[in-house]
Amino acid sequence: LLGMGEDSWSLVRKHLHKELTSWSKEYINLLGGIEKFEELKYSLLVAGLYMVRKFIVMSLFLKIIFK
Repeated sequence: LLGMGEDSWSLVRKHLHKELTSWSKEYINLLGGIEKFEELKYSLLVAGLYMVRKFIVMSLFLKIIFK
């Protein structure tokens, strides 16, 4: 796996996510639209990163509700 061990899957997913983000216009065209692009991009997020993002979104949501 490009000189990385089997335990480096999260790092590989992070690099793939970064690649997608860096070339977003090209990948959106390649995949046929923003929906498929976003689906692929979010599928690469490591569970821990997803939970951090979810926590941030929920925190912002709660601030709006309890203003």
